[in-house]
Formats: sequence, structure tokens, C-alpha cells
Amino acid sequence: MLWERPDDPRAALRWSLSKLRPLVDDATAKRIVSNRDSVAFEPNGALVDILAIRESCAAGMGRLTTERLQELAGMFRGDLLEDLELADCREFEAWRLAQREEAETLRIRILQRLLERLSEQPEQALPFARKLVELAPERDDLCQALDDLVASVRDAALAPTAMPAAAPAFPGKPSIAVLPFENMSGEAEQEFFVDGIAEDIITRLSKYRGFFVIARNSSFTYKGSHVDVTEVAQQLGVRYVVEGSARKAGDQVRVTAQLIDAGSGRHVWAEQYDRQLDDVFAVQDEITFNIVAGLAQELLSAEMHRAWRRKAPNPGARDCYMHGLWRYGRFTADDNAEAMRLARQGIELDPNDANCYALLGFALHMEFMYDWGDDRWRSIREAHEAALRSVALDDHDSMGYRCLAIMELYLKRHDEALRSIEKAVDLNPNDADGFAIMGGTLGYAGDYEGARANVEKAIRHSPRDPFLASWYNHIAHAAAVAGRHEEAVDWAHRLLQARPHFPAGHRVLASSLSHLGRADDARAELHALLALVPNLGLADVRLTVPIKNPDIMECYLDGLRQTGLPD
Repeated sequence: MLWERPDDPRAALRWSLSKLRPLVDDATAKRIVSNRDSVAFEPNGALVDILAIRESCAAGMGRLTTERLQELAGMFRGDLLEDLELADCREFEAWRLAQREEAETLRIRILQRLLERLSEQPEQALPFARKLVELAPERDDLCQALDDLVASVRDAALAPTAMPAAAPAFPGKPSIAVLPFENMSGEAEQEFFVDGIAEDIITRLSKYRGFFVIARNSSFTYKGSHVDVTEVAQQLGVRYVVEGSARKAGDQVRVTAQLIDAGSGRHVWAEQYDRQLDDVFAVQDEITFNIVAGLAQELLSAEMHRAWRRKAPNPGARDCYMHGLWRYGRFTADDNAEAMRLARQGIELDPNDANCYALLGFALHMEFMYDWGDDRWRSIREAHEAALRSVALDDHDSMGYRCLAIMELYLKRHDEALRSIEKAVDLNPNDADGFAIMGGTLGYAGDYEGARANVEKAIRHSPRDPFLASWYNHIAHAAAVAGRHEEAVDWAHRLLQARPHFPAGHRVLASSLSHLGRADDARAELHALLALVPNLGLADVRLTVPIKNPDIMECYLDGLRQTGLPD
């Protein structure tokens, strides 16, 4: 284990021991004892940190003082058995990794107990919370705990100071301020370009009816001054702040932008854009479009996760909407049912919330698609009514028209669906989801090139979108409709990688694999599909897949029929 098959094993052992002894021996004790037949480690008087930690915690952390827990937390330095990788010894590597995972789990438990003990002393708890999030960034509960501690420490720090009175908060919507971008080139004539980017971001973000965006006249009062994001957020009454810069060098320009959650100080999103400055206004438009598309989806995703983490005991309509949207995007029967419940709860709390009606429409549509309810026809009828109600409540909100387009598409009203999604894109040309649904509408009607161009545009502008799986579904079906089954398989695989339990992904994959002659793979996908939708038959597919051309629909069905899907 300690060397690679040497010609002289005893010499190699002696060399290894000569390296180990200075690390563990001291003036009072020789801890590595060897003779002709054996080598032993005498631990008397030696401290093995992980063993000491385990021994201290063995009887339960509840018996340990806070000071002792802090000592134990400080004993973790780096990874367990760091720099002791033995690539040629699988047994040792398996043991080492198992020990490391066990040590990390113990470390997390100690840090969590410290957060509980120091709940009334947020400033002392904060370093432990930061370390927890560093160790387990996927844990939403730990991220929320860090957010709360940062807010507590910041509130305590700001309380005695003579800050200006904070502007009223806007709890009903995600609130955002776009600060003037910094001109890094030092050229005064570039100010118009830099200011134009920030102004256009404000204008374009304002098209999202679900956001509250501070007006230019307020946010531009900070131009030319170096300000603390937290102070700006408090003064303007917003949770999120956008800041950025632009630098011009010759005919090149570099623009950076970042979205900051002022409540925790965390950077939610950041991006950099390098462009050739041929046409100033064209470049400004392109960069602004990209920034807003990325910002909007990251902001939406952050708010969805905040709503899910918070699970407020008395949620408002906006909380219900955001939490429901997160549930809907998981594309499972249970999550979809919870999304419908939350949408209805939001409507009860605010009967005029257009977004809650749109969410209800989307979730009812999923229920119709996979027969997850008691009455499929009632589901699609109520979904269509919810979409119409959303548009009636706010005919300037693109989300209502996106929802209406989906309902009309699946009711096989292709021309009406196209008009609705065109209206949605016209209302908000920055919304990536609008382009994705446009792609789906075109794809089911047989326009593969149009479908691909629109969906790829959506993906390019929002590559980490929470609804990316549904976009992959649009283009996978567009490829299948066009008879481009290799491409359909590729897009379906991407879909299922993002959302393994999305039934439509298995369905289109089974059909296209069948047409490619890959019968065994097709049957495997059909098996996965029926595990998700047990009573599915060809009649259900004919009803719920909105392929416009009847002959192409029969071709799609034939692929499934060949895999063994019954009528």
C-alpha cells in the first residue's frame, strides 16, 4: 500500500518509516516501533484529531458545552487524510473516501448544533453558518439559515446609526433596483453608452409584470458615488440590486453585470459580455437583451427557491405563486397536485392575481396531459378558463398569453395558439420562455427550423432556466415531427437528464428510437413511461400530443405501437 511493487520491499519499508517517524515521534516517545517481523504504532500521548472528535461526540452532542463544540469545530482542518491518495490501491481509496464522508457528516452535525446554541448570538454563529453552506451548498435550509443570520447581524449593525428612513418594502413582488453602470474606460464620451445600458435594463425589466423595478430617476441618484449595496437596498426598499460596468478599448467593449441579493449579500448571478463595437446601438440592444433575459430567469429562480425554503405559515398570494411555480417545474404528479393547491390558495388570498390563474392553468394542463386527475376533459376545460381569466385580469402580462397559447395548442387550435404566443412575445420580447413556447407551437405544426431557432434562442439567453426541461421537450417533439429522429433522441436525452421523471421525454424517446430500429432501447423507454403513467394507451397519446398533420401523428403513434403500447 505504501509503495509501487519495489524490487526491494524491505528497503522501501525502511524508507517509508524514515519519512513517517519525524511526523509522529517526539522527544518523549517513539511511536513507530518495528522489528524484523512487525511494525506497530503506539498512540500513547498522541492526539489523533478525528478519533478525539468522535470520542467526544460518542455520548451525544447535547452533553457537550458550547465551548467544547467550538473547539471540536476548530479541529477540522482540510479534508481527512489529505494528500494520502493511493491510486493503485482501490481498497484503501474506498476506505479513505468512506472515512472522509463520515468525518464531513460529523462536522456538519457539530456546526448545526453550534447554530442552535448560538441562535441568540448571530454574530458568533455567522462563521459557522458560512462554513456549513460551503460544505453543503445544495442544502436550502442551511442557505436560509445563513440568509437569516446575515440579516440579523446587519440589522444589529445598522440599528444605532442615523440611516435615512427606509423606503417602504414591496413584499408582493420581487423588487429590484438597477444602479448606473460604471464607465471603466475613463472616456467621458462613453457615458451615453454606459448609461444607456442601465436605462434599457430598467425599461426591459419593467415589462415583467411580476417584478417591481425602481424607476430610473431614483436609481440614477447614485451615479458617480461608491455606495454600499445594502444601504441602497434599504433606502429604496428593494431586495435585489443590479450593478455593472463597461470598458471600451479600441473597437472592443466589455460589459459586466451582476445581481446581488441585498438581504444576504450573495451574488445570485453574474455575466460578462465581450463584443465588437461596430454599431453602438445594435451592440447596446444585444447586450441589454442578454443581460435582462439572464437576470429575469435567475431572479425568478431565486424567488422560487426562497418561497420553497421559507414555507411561511401564513403565506401571501405571491408566496403561493412562487412556491407553486417551483413545484410545477418538477414535473411529477405529486408536485403538480401541490402546485394546483398553492395556485388555488393564492387565488383565494387575492382573486385578482393573474399569475396565480396562469399557474393554475399550467398545472391543470399537466393533469390533462398525463391523466393525473379524476376527469381529463374537466382539467383541460378549467385550464383554458384559468388562462382566459389570467389574460382578462392583466392583458399586459405576457405570462397569461403564454399560458393561453399552451391551452390552445393542446386543444389543437394551432392558429389561435400562434397568435397568442406572438402576443406574449410582443408584450415581453425579453422573456426566454416566450421564445421556447413559440418554438413548440411551430414545431408541432411542422416548422422544425423555426422551432429550433426559437428554442435555441431561449436556451442561449437563459441556459440555466428552471423550465429548461420543457424547452427540450418542445424541440425534441419538433425533431420527431420532422422525421429527424437522431436529433429527437439527442434532445430527449437532454430533457431526461434535467428531469428524469418527465413522461413526455420517455414518450418521444420511445417513438424515435423505434423508428431508428433500436427496439430494445425503445421498449426500455416505454417501460419507464408506463411506470410514470400506468394506464397510458395510444388513444391518450392521440388526444394529448398536438401534432397538426394527421399523417405525421400516425407516424408518431406507429413508433409507440411498435414498442408495444396498446390502444
